Amino acid sequence: MTSMTTSEPVFFTHRQLSCEVAEVLSPKQDGLWVLGNTELLKKDGISFCGSRKASEKRLETARQCAIEAVNNGVDTISGNASGVDLNVHGATLENGGWSIFVLAEGINNFRIKRALADVWDWERCLVISQYDPDTRWQVWRAMERNKLIIALGIAMIVVEAGETGGTREAARQTIKAGKPLFAVEYKTPVPGNNAILQDGAKLLGRDKLTNKPNIAKVLRMIGNGSLEGHEDSPGIQQALPFAP
Repeated sequence: MTSMTTSEPVFFTHRQLSCEVAEVLSPKQDGLWVLGNTELLKKDGISFCGSRKASEKRLETARQCAIEAVNNGVDTISGNASGVDLNVHGATLENGGWSIFVLAEGINNFRIKRALADVWDWERCLVISQYDPDTRWQVWRAMERNKLIIALGIAMIVVEAGETGGTREAARQTIKAGKPLFAVEYKTPVPGNNAILQDGAKLLGRDKLTNKPNIAKVLRMIGNGSLEGHEDSPGIQQALPFAP
């Protein structure tokens, strides 16, 4: 992939962004601040969200999903938060993939997290913020930036959601935006994930043969427009839930 890597933050105006991305910005936001390889904006990516307090087994599921995304040649996109986000970003970079980090604060406040320091590569990373460079993190901004995470991806995968909170709201916003939404199924039910499935999300299980997340199946379903009636697609009925 061609690299257009910036060593200092650069501002992209609405005209330089896709219509879908530009539309989720508020009237006061004239564009995006970006840092890293801007070519990632042109690549297909899957968005991820989930709890900051997910169990280690659920975090391992997040890592498996990210690795399968890398193996299928797509970026991962998430919010640079602890928990699911950090594990998605980390597994992506550890396995040679590209990842987009969407901030809920100004880009001048960005610091590479210690857990990612050894695998960080600016050629494979893009940091994005819709806020003025010195803006501080706030909860409502974390909720707002989720719309940008959704807009940047070709689909959203929910690893673990609470019955309320940011991940649950991100799922609602994904459905509202008309984007494909997938929720991981576990042997031990997760109330938030089950609620998202009832709202219209598609099931993401593990492949019966490989025991890996069905990311390839997700991409095929998106690519051939077979999301509707996916329960009847070959192999989908054979998807197995993940461990608790």
